[in-house]
Amino acid sequence: SGAASSSGEQVARGFDLAVERINAAGGVGGRRLELLYRDDSTNPEIGIAALRELFEHDHVTTVLGAVTSTVTLRLAPYCERHRVVLMSPSASASQLSEAGEYIFRTVPSDVLEGASMADFVRDLGLDRVAVLSVDNDYGASLAGAFTDRLRASGGSVVASLTFPAGDEGAIADAVAALAGLAPRGLYIPAYAGDLATTLRLLRETRIRPIVLGTSAAASELIRTAGPAAENLVFPRSSFDATADSADVRAFTAAFNARYGAEPDVYAAHAYDTVRVLASAVALAGSWNADKIRDALLHIDNYEGVTGRLAFDRNGDVVQYPRLYIVRGGQFVPYDRFVESGGTLSVPGR
Repeated sequence: SGAASSSGEQVARGFDLAVERINAAGGVGGRRLELLYRDDSTNPEIGIAALRELFEHDHVTTVLGAVTSTVTLRLAPYCERHRVVLMSPSASASQLSEAGEYIFRTVPSDVLEGASMADFVRDLGLDRVAVLSVDNDYGASLAGAFTDRLRASGGSVVASLTFPAGDEGAIADAVAALAGLAPRGLYIPAYAGDLATTLRLLRETRIRPIVLGTSAAASELIRTAGPAAENLVFPRSSFDATADSADVRAFTAAFNARYGAEPDVYAAHAYDTVRVLASAVALAGSWNADKIRDALLHIDNYEGVTGRLAFDRNGDVVQYPRLYIVRGGQFVPYDRFVESGGTLSVPGR
């Protein structure tokens, strides 16, 4: 629950479906999997208290989560100290790359995502770019990766503003400040709810920058932002529910049957997280954390629904994001948009 509640719901669905399908096929090593859920409320201190309970009372050797980077970074030192494997399906902060030997994730690092958006800005020829980010580890990591890459390619950022998660008043103040700067591009590293609020408030101003989002642009964005989301460009993992892949078709059909909706990127990464962990346990022949860690590092090109997965020595998944654009109330791959003759109108040209 909390600021990342919509993502958390999708992650839980992906976890549950993976466990359900693994158990139906006989489990792992003949043993059924069981998930013990704890809600961190998108709050690092609540998260660490829940982790201590899971370790000290339930004696877990593996934790799946957290959903956000801020909470995952709070959990990582504890897991490293107590030799617990921590696998997040969605925490993307660059700092996690150096968080320890027991820390893994199945979503690409912010370094890749932020850099890809800066490259897009460069290729589009955008100048006068502003950054408006949520004031936490997630926002800071993405804003930093984006800004560093943009400056390295000769670009510049005219303003960098932040706001507390969920603070609509602070977002309104920031949007008012941006209106006076009239940026031609605006990068918004924030969770889906705050992104939707920003898009709606921007629509009430006279400025019409090209708006760039992040992989946190969840499926609910179209509903919550409405027409204000049109032309938003954002990166996502390579998961495509319509891909011509037997695994993706099976996952999408099972998800639809279970939940009556199409899976989003969070559900897909969560599904892969459970399944790649199960593969590592089968490879290790044990639930011992040291053996699971070593097995994960030896997994090479695991075929998941989000694409091929392999982990580098930092526990980072090696995957590059794909750009999408909101057109006609739908998420459309940006390359398909361009191939069909679509173009973005750069303000001032």
